[in-house]
Amino acid sequence: VKTISPAFAGATVPICDCIHFNEDRIWSTNLEATVEVACDVSGVVASIPQKALKALLTSIDPKDNIELRSADGSLVVRTRIGETTLSGLAVDDVPNTRFTSDIVTSAKLDSDFVDSFQAVAAAASEDQSRQILTGVLVEISDGIIGLTATDSYRLHHDELSASTDGD
Repeated sequence: VKTISPAFAGATVPICDCIHFNEDRIWSTNLEATVEVACDVSGVVASIPQKALKALLTSIDPKDNIELRSADGSLVVRTRIGETTLSGLAVDDVPNTRFTSDIVTSAKLDSDFVDSFQAVAAAASEDQSRQILTGVLVEISDGIIGLTATDSYRLHHDELSASTDGD
């Protein structure tokens, strides 16, 4: 959940304020950016509001064994202390964020990617009249991921090592 949290920023549609579970991944989108984590959540298909899921996760001991299943669009979380059902939104309302089946490039990221991305994003412009400066440029090349943002007065650039399969 911590990994995909950056995608919540700017979500204006309720379904985009959810964490989506879909067989082979957990993901979120704000329609501008999509962050997904590949994992085996076989048989689980649900879209759960992120605040409800985060609240539940803070009450669970990280060492506990957690079982997930879905029932009628809800997420059922079973731990040693009991079972909790989180009501979800309609899975049919989830936007299609997989625009292509061809992956141009991919990278295996280190755990410090989110921290670096957030630090670089702080230098991005908030001025919507200069939209080209409101994002973070992500460049993947030769085992390096470059992150760059500017508001034209300051610039933040960071590079992380990663195993990549393209540019």
